[in-house]
Amino acid sequence: MMIQNSSRRSILKEKELWLLVALCLGYFYRPLFLGETFFFRDLYSAFLPQKQLLADFFAAREFPLWNPYLNGGQAYLTSIANAVFDPFNVLYALLPLFDAFNLHIVLLVMLMTVFAYLVSRELGFQPLTSAIAGVLFGFSGYTLSLINVLNLLRAIVYLPLLLYEWQRFFATGKTRWFGAAVLTGALQVCTGAPEITSLSVLFLLGWCLFSSYPRYSTMRKVLIWCVLLVCITGIAAIQLLPSLEIMQYSSRAEGLSFAEFSYWSVFPKQLPALVFPGFLGDFDAPGTSEYWGSALTDGEFPCILSLYIGAITLFLALVGGIYRCKPDKWPLRLRLFLLCLIGTSLLLSLGRFLPFFHWLYAHVPLITIFRYPVKFFSIGILPIALLAGYAIEMSFGEHTGVETGTRKVFLSVLWSVGVSLGFLALAFMTSHPLAVRMQGFFFPEADQEILLRGLARGCTHTMVVWLAVTFLYQYRSLYKRRWQHWMLAAILICDVLAAGRVVNPTASREFLTTVPAAVHHVHEHIGNGRFFRTDLPQNVSLRMPSHELIWKYRWSLEALASYLAAFYRIPFIFHHDLVGLMPPEILKLHGFANTLPWEQRLPLLAAGGVSVFLTEDVVDLPGVRKVADIPTRSNLRSFLYVHEKTAAPVEFVTTWTLAGSETEVFTTLFAPGYDPRHEVVLQSPKPSFLFSLLPERFQSLQAQPPDTSLKCDASQVRIIPDTHRTPYSASSFVSSRCPGVLVFSEPCYPGWKISVDGKNVPIWRANYGFSAIFLPEGTHTVKRSYCPDTLIIGAICSIHFLLITAFITYTGFFLRRR
Repeated sequence: MMIQNSSRRSILKEKELWLLVALCLGYFYRPLFLGETFFFRDLYSAFLPQKQLLADFFAAREFPLWNPYLNGGQAYLTSIANAVFDPFNVLYALLPLFDAFNLHIVLLVMLMTVFAYLVSRELGFQPLTSAIAGVLFGFSGYTLSLINVLNLLRAIVYLPLLLYEWQRFFATGKTRWFGAAVLTGALQVCTGAPEITSLSVLFLLGWCLFSSYPRYSTMRKVLIWCVLLVCITGIAAIQLLPSLEIMQYSSRAEGLSFAEFSYWSVFPKQLPALVFPGFLGDFDAPGTSEYWGSALTDGEFPCILSLYIGAITLFLALVGGIYRCKPDKWPLRLRLFLLCLIGTSLLLSLGRFLPFFHWLYAHVPLITIFRYPVKFFSIGILPIALLAGYAIEMSFGEHTGVETGTRKVFLSVLWSVGVSLGFLALAFMTSHPLAVRMQGFFFPEADQEILLRGLARGCTHTMVVWLAVTFLYQYRSLYKRRWQHWMLAAILICDVLAAGRVVNPTASREFLTTVPAAVHHVHEHIGNGRFFRTDLPQNVSLRMPSHELIWKYRWSLEALASYLAAFYRIPFIFHHDLVGLMPPEILKLHGFANTLPWEQRLPLLAAGGVSVFLTEDVVDLPGVRKVADIPTRSNLRSFLYVHEKTAAPVEFVTTWTLAGSETEVFTTLFAPGYDPRHEVVLQSPKPSFLFSLLPERFQSLQAQPPDTSLKCDASQVRIIPDTHRTPYSASSFVSSRCPGVLVFSEPCYPGWKISVDGKNVPIWRANYGFSAIFLPEGTHTVKRSYCPDTLIIGAICSIHFLLITAFITYTGFFLRRR
């Protein structure tokens, strides 16, 4: 199961490896060389704005701690989805944004194929078979679909590299490979996909248990795996501890409901997409008869756009898992483990359609990190590629030993399935009653003629690939030629590349870089405040020159829908929760900001520092001034308003109310005449993440309420903001002749500290979701800074575990074979 040292040193000279690199560059030539960009779904709305902000941090030479744009401000570094410790982030310091973004994505796909090639060579495959396995892993419909779910793509890249290092450690006993696996695992943790990391380490455990390493007992394998897991977790503590703190104070702290947990389960009727490309229709033409897949998905699009693996690839993986050959390079129990892993991952991806899935949700610890069940299948893609490669080695390897009887059964199955696929394709092309009934079963409401034509294309594709491989194997059974291996590689590679060509649409960068009219107006009027955008109505009729998907996304940008204002560096608040890490108070206020009458919304918007807002409603109220009509490519009329009675970023008030419950807060906040510029409703501060671990009697000592009897006129108050403001710190000089409350229109977020004259003071919750401090009379310097204690503690833990890992790697302590 291991290549020789001489072969390993010459891997970089193998032409098959460089053909893989060339293939990746050629496949993504449009975003790399023609000025286009990836944009689909979360890429343009979530990941690209975050990388733009990271590039801004690099340009300003500031530490990427805080994002001032999303939801009134939220953590950047400590939000694991931003992957601050991803080594590929160096691209955003060296290249223009779109060049770095597209190169980043292409490099990830390229490394997926290269790492799969590397582990295949380590497991004894020929270079060409290794290249096939690399393409089957890196260019399957599933992995290509991960491009628009970038955190998952970043994580799955490390899976074959982890397996390579894990295999090298057990095969050679050299502890440096254990250290490499620890570092790789820590990097994978920091990519922001805990579900992929969890599946990866479980995969490593199964691999070492079912592989043949006679010098290691089962118990010792498990103990070494535990050491690996502890070291990975310890090194990643700098990311994990702050992320846990954020989660404790986010909407995720209450846990996911079963509906949220099981959303984007794979519909059983969607399973033919594994073998028929385009089974759900054309993703680039949503809302038309060309796309009929919404009937089988949650939402408009599935989480994973394409499940396509390929019928012949799945068949080869099955053969590689169960058939014996001489010599048998891999233990049968290992191949059966991989086969069971594939089946289990596919089964669990069905989610809520399984009768026992709710029981798993209720009883299996930590399973809810897999927010969407379709993610379970991610761990099955690499085993499919490896088993398919193993089956190819059975027939095309240097020392093949497939028995005559086995070969005949193999060919019989190939011909039988090939003929069946031919009849099925013919049925769809001729609208045979069988095809019509199948169409009615899967897509009863779709346009029959267009759908049958689309399914006919998919069936024909699968039939042609299957029959091409069948003829090739039949010919090889008669005459063995060297070119046959290359021909099989060409067929399988063309299969996945052709099927995946529509998974990731690209568009001219001008679609995203051309600034909408609304942005200019917002920047002109926003001042030091924030932007608010009401939820878009449902009855939107778009005016687009074509049905291409990009026009819908361009309209969203022009309408500044959802959280897209962040792309244009506009701070906003009361929008959708991007990754489930918004404080629950702000999330609840978001609901009020979109449903209450405007008379009650305005004080809430004022408390959040909203100085401009965009809506389709006509708002004619005191203190609100319309400044622009915003044109969009739709039937909607949008209006931009200035909120003239909004609160400043820092307000000093002398009238406050202490509330003991949410009901009291909302009664005061939404009462007629409430003005957050002159009064505030306070709640006791939440204990910090570390402080909350103390007994409750100690938590009560954290802050004492101010004396509400000390009220006076605030006319003699001066607030001078500091000009040296950063996204994660600000100072103000406050002079007042009376005590009062200094209110910040900043969310009450964990990790922030406020000091008065150098002494930290308790932070109170103000107006339900914001922050305030009690300030005595006099002249004071008030400094507000973001530096969570968990980040410092996590950094210390990471350094210690790096040293521990280095010690174990250098000395071989506990790892040496006995």
